[in-house]
Amino acid sequence: MRRTLQAIPLLLLISVILFWILSNAPGGILAPYLQNPHITAADIARLRHNLGADQPLPVQYLHWLGKVLVGDFGYSSSNSEPVLDAMLGRLYATLELTISAFILALAAGLSAGLFSAIRPYSLADYLITTFAFFGQSMPVFWFALMLQLALAVHGIPLPGGYEIKLPSAGLATATSRRRSIRSPIPPTSSRTSATASPTSSCRRSSSRCCSSRSSAGSCAPRCSR
Repeated sequence: MRRTLQAIPLLLLISVILFWILSNAPGGILAPYLQNPHITAADIARLRHNLGADQPLPVQYLHWLGKVLVGDFGYSSSNSEPVLDAMLGRLYATLELTISAFILALAAGLSAGLFSAIRPYSLADYLITTFAFFGQSMPVFWFALMLQLALAVHGIPLPGGYEIKLPSAGLATATSRRRSIRSPIPPTSSRTSATASPTSSCRRSSSRCCSSRSSAGSCAPRCSR
């Protein structure tokens, strides 16, 4: 209870600092609208007044804090969606990911710890201890971004021209990296050759007909389109 009461002024201080930083950022809260070439200066002034950005900064902060305390988080500047609805819409996926990661980490940690306790000072014990120190000292946000780049963006190459690449949702097996062989003939040339092929075949058949039946004098090949 005491720590909870101590966290309240800390959260207020953090909110004041973040509110001041965002308000003094280039463009402020109107930065997404300033990038729109169709918005005039009169529109910007009207938006500034409607959002309360023309008031003193302490008044803006108290107005924002009063709405947050009653559950009004405003609207998103990117798609005009209510922020609370956006948070609730992604809550299920967040909880699913958090709970599954916690269960996996708990199972792997207990198994590795028991195995390391059964065989102390062994090679496996040293490897597990090193991996544990690595996990404790590694910044989680940076390591997560590196895993996303390695597994979902670039992929991990394997022998034989294969790679391990995970999509954004779910797991996938190793997929081939072999590129499809493209025809050196461009599409326009293909269409031209396809259009001219009946005429050329007709000419070839006419030549064969004339060469084979020149003595009989009955060579009169005709081509119909």
